[in-house]
Amino acid sequence: MHLRTRSPTYLLAALALMALLAGGLAAQPSASRALAWLEQRVAEQRSDAPPVVVLLSYRDDYNRGVRWSPEDVVGMLRRRSDSYLAFGSFDPGYPVGSPLYRALGAKVNHWQRAIAEWNAENDPDIDGGRLCIDWRPDLVFKHIDGSAGESGCGSLLDENQCAPAPCSAHADNPCTRWEGDMARDWGPSEARFDTGWLLRTPVETWKTVVTKYYDGQDFCDGSGHQWGETTHRRAICRENTPERKVVLYGKTDPRRRRLAFVSGVAIDLRIPEAREWNARRLLSRLVDFGFDPGEPGCVWMGYKPGLWSHYDGPNPARPCPADEANSWSGFETPENAAGCWGGAFVPTPYGPGEFERAMNEQMRVVFRLLDAPVPERIRRRGKSGEHWGPIRFVTTERPETRGRIWWIWEPDVRDRLLGEMRNEPTGLSRP
Repeated sequence: MHLRTRSPTYLLAALALMALLAGGLAAQPSASRALAWLEQRVAEQRSDAPPVVVLLSYRDDYNRGVRWSPEDVVGMLRRRSDSYLAFGSFDPGYPVGSPLYRALGAKVNHWQRAIAEWNAENDPDIDGGRLCIDWRPDLVFKHIDGSAGESGCGSLLDENQCAPAPCSAHADNPCTRWEGDMARDWGPSEARFDTGWLLRTPVETWKTVVTKYYDGQDFCDGSGHQWGETTHRRAICRENTPERKVVLYGKTDPRRRRLAFVSGVAIDLRIPEAREWNARRLLSRLVDFGFDPGEPGCVWMGYKPGLWSHYDGPNPARPCPADEANSWSGFETPENAAGCWGGAFVPTPYGPGEFERAMNEQMRVVFRLLDAPVPERIRRRGKSGEHWGPIRFVTTERPETRGRIWWIWEPDVRDRLLGEMRNEPTGLSRP
């Protein structure tokens, strides 16, 4: 039985039944997962966002441990002519110019050649523009740089992808800079990240959360918090002021009631200069990932309006319930960590409508740069095209990848978006 072919009325009835079951089986994770799955299907039925099938990789170029060979990519695109393939690091931890991105770019080039070879001998052609890179427009990251004597430098997911030890021996390592190696494409002035663009919350909100959920242990100065081996804690905490604190993103440890790791810092998209920089970062990522100017491509957007958009406040049925929540999915605490997949550690600092307006303006900047000639610095790197190829965009608005879909886009932006992701298995299996 495929519930997505049923009517919304049928799905609502099924959802009501599962809600009753979940109420009696609150301790059963399987009931909770089933309820979340049904809620997702109801949201898809109700939404006016066009559904886009996305075969999603796991982390880098893996699908639950299965590497994507050129033959795999050609086969998936042939079998699923309606689908897109999404791949990437799926977090903000790797900057422009990192070896991980360049390695992924080399794989994309292999995939593109395999697609071109297939198209030369077969009909119908495979659309090479259905390869999608990931983009987190809401977050940035700062790696350690060796200034405190750290030996490792820029290693994430158990892979040393930025520079070998000792970190202090690699002054030009792009992973140590907020902006990575964007100067390569845009010049120093337009590449530089301004830490004044970091999203901040009032110190009173920060203290309330720390006192209530973390035994009063401050995120920056308290004991027991784990930020991760590659996160530059001192550099991030230096950006705090007596009045406002930067918004951290990551995962908590519910047993220890402390931070488990910090995987990102939020960027304030209400600031026009931040949006301009963010759009340039995306175009540099496209180049890193192997999409030369003139070549078609796709961007899979992870921006979580359920987390950042100011909505109707706390709700115990939402993924991350908290009394102080002022958004649909809430924020992560040790108390709700089992229902969250990571997130911000404080309520959203965006006011009503601010995140939605900021994201629409962000995409207008992206489209303006895509419509403009390719920067000379990028063309000088051996890229042949003078204009960017057609780049499509797939949205992912379901908070925690499930539940309500808003589609926050205004008509002029909406016209240039493919639609909302509906993720499905790739069908690959381990050899």
